Amino acid sequence: MLDILKSEVNEFKNQNWFKKANDSAKNLSLLNASEIIKKTIYLSQDQTNELLNLISKTHGNLFYGSGLELGAGVGFLSSVISQKKEIEKIYCLEIVENYVKLLQR
Repeated sequence: MLDILKSEVNEFKNQNWFKKANDSAKNLSLLNASEIIKKTIYLSQDQTNELLNLISKTHGNLFYGSGLELGAGVGFLSSVISQKKEIEKIYCLEIVENYVKLLQR
């Protein structure tokens, strides 16, 4: 994991939104995976698959090869997309430290 938050001058940790997001992740870490998904993702895995299929139907196959998800949270979307056979790799980038440390199960 690339840790941009370890620098001596860390402006992110001084931001109010960043503190709130880390606190939120701490609270979420007390829940099971299904409860975390319900509170942070507004689509089920089946609904996400339906959405991805609709995107592919209307815009062609956009999901193949390697990709990057910015603001990945717990990586749910990348996890669903990674199950497609055309996907080689997906990189997830999340700046809220506790989403990465506390919510990966």
